[in-house]
Amino acid sequence: MKLITKEISEKEKDSWNEFLKKTESGHLFQTFEWGVFKKTQGWKSRRIMLIEPAIDKIKTEKIKVVLAILEKKIPLTGFKFWYLPRGPVLDFQNRELVEQVLDFLIDFARKNKIMAVKISPEVVLDGKTKWLPELLKNKGFKETDNYQLHKCTIRLNLRDDLDKIFSNLKKNTRWEVKRAEKDGVLVKRRDNEKDLRIVYRLYAEAMKKDRLSYSYFKNLWETFKNDILILIAFYQNQPLSAVFIPFFNKKCWYLFGGSTKKHPTCNSSQLLQWEAIRLAKERGAELYDFQGIPCTEPKNSHDKGVLQFKEGFGGERKELIGEFDYVFFPILYGLLFKILYPIFRKVNQARIITKGIMGRV
Repeated sequence: MKLITKEISEKEKDSWNEFLKKTESGHLFQTFEWGVFKKTQGWKSRRIMLIEPAIDKIKTEKIKVVLAILEKKIPLTGFKFWYLPRGPVLDFQNRELVEQVLDFLIDFARKNKIMAVKISPEVVLDGKTKWLPELLKNKGFKETDNYQLHKCTIRLNLRDDLDKIFSNLKKNTRWEVKRAEKDGVLVKRRDNEKDLRIVYRLYAEAMKKDRLSYSYFKNLWETFKNDILILIAFYQNQPLSAVFIPFFNKKCWYLFGGSTKKHPTCNSSQLLQWEAIRLAKERGAELYDFQGIPCTEPKNSHDKGVLQFKEGFGGERKELIGEFDYVFFPILYGLLFKILYPIFRKVNQARIITKGIMGRV
């Protein structure tokens, strides 16, 4: 099947996003708007469609694949880096198509003088997809040493009625939610920049040195304002915890959160998450993604706490196939991303972390 390559403009935004909505591997990070947002972070967006041509007047052309590519120039090298967060998007049950897309991406990147390509398809690793990591390796991709997105997560099905969802919470989590309500914790929905600053302050306190910039939050909020849920939990008029949850195609993601160490026994985060789940369902979401968890047995108290907290809400653990790199210039790539980048992170050069060579999704 020969496909037509087409780089699209804003005029085709709707057809791009519609394809994502009807494709299982479609994700927020591959939307047209995500590329608009990433432009504010110093990335160039290239949006490539692979289209099956029309055979006759009855059978019209059909989008088969979309590749939302984030591109950044590597300083002083003349090379560029490509990243496809949760992409490419296609039918990953069609092995022939998968192979065709990988071959296209490698060839297209080579022609564009790309140093390396990172992909992270939105594909759960299971019996139907266990062949995919091996195919990627056979094509020359290697599982990355530098993950930008999580490999493992917990996802909560919101299709059940709310009472059943609540009854599926673990016993301790149910008790904590009820206790927070009884103790007077109030969760309030917010939609203005003043409260966005509160969210960021709580996030920054939780993340400490490894945090994104406020401009990242603000630009993301301004791009997706109508599709982002911001909730803040208050106790005695003090903000204790907050969540930042974007929506796309009946899915939502616990993308960012934060909390203070004040009043640790108030269980504000537990009530906050429950209210986020309740409002997400009310909005029509069918899937609540808690985002990253450890893929193996947690090795420290922080990871144990994260896993215990997220598992308390009754979702299912999911492992994705992971992130893979295709490297055209391995020596340069190794110098930049295996040596220099970790050093920059270690000394906490926040500007490089948030806006530098790699950036963040």
